[in-house]
Amino acid sequence: MHMNTQEAMAKTIAVANDVYEMLAKDKRNGESFSDVLRRWRRSKPSLMDSFGVWGDIPEAEFRRIKRVIDSVDRPISEELAWRKRAR
Repeated sequence: MHMNTQEAMAKTIAVANDVYEMLAKDKRNGESFSDVLRRWRRSKPSLMDSFGVWGDIPEAEFRRIKRVIDSVDRPISEELAWRKRAR
């Protein structure tokens, strides 16, 4: 377990050794572990970043993409049913 107690109002958290190693590896010169976590959090994309991205896709291509997306929720046995019929 690794602890950082440099700040008066700091909270102590426990992280697994592999997580600590990831943080330490990504830590920049003069940066605290809190700074690393803040930077990681700021770089997390927002759902709003995708707003309007598909606005100019032709209708036929959109329908094709939608069919693929909708098929993700169906069981694989249903998706492969055409193979059973072909035998």
